[in-house]
Amino acid sequence: MTMRDVKRFAAFLFTAAMGLALCGCMQTRAYVDSTLGDTNYADLKTSGHPQPIQLVFDFQNKAQSNTGAVRDIKPQIALLLSQSGLFSDVSNDPVPSGRKLTIVINRVRLGDDAEKTKFGVGLATGGGRGMLTDGYTCTVSYIEPGRTPVTTVVKHALYRTMDYTAPGGLPPMSRGKAAETVYRQLIAKSLAEIDRSSDLSQ
Repeated sequence: MTMRDVKRFAAFLFTAAMGLALCGCMQTRAYVDSTLGDTNYADLKTSGHPQPIQLVFDFQNKAQSNTGAVRDIKPQIALLLSQSGLFSDVSNDPVPSGRKLTIVINRVRLGDDAEKTKFGVGLATGGGRGMLTDGYTCTVSYIEPGRTPVTTVVKHALYRTMDYTAPGGLPPMSRGKAAETVYRQLIAKSLAEIDRSSDLSQ
């Protein structure tokens, strides 16, 4: 190997090392909006004899169904419903009583602070700091034969930055953990609202 080759190889190693360092510094961090917060399942009107429920779930991006996301996220949603204590079983198929929960989560990118304010999330980006905001709208309908359906709509938001100071002092999370937190808080709040205005737990 000539001296020129050695210098080229050294330059290549330096460039690669700098690239890896920059990638490490530029990791995307995720933050969950604090407006909604956690809902305590202990406050729900659970029954001593919970009944099964059918789950119909859709996950959308800008109102367009995302079948891959439905496949990945539906088990998480079913687990959250089971953990609520409201149901004896969460089924993909119709149940004998005909009771059904239809859950649609729609994710949309919020482009500016005015749009965020209109959406109802509590955090502005403050000067274009390179923050991305995903708004989530969760629409849940409880359907029982012979009764008027009960529907609730709950909104949430998730922020992503490239290594900036935590927005609003929120704790940083991985994107996966942040998304799971958003789903958990959306479902818990939706169940609490429907539970207050129906016989969901009976």
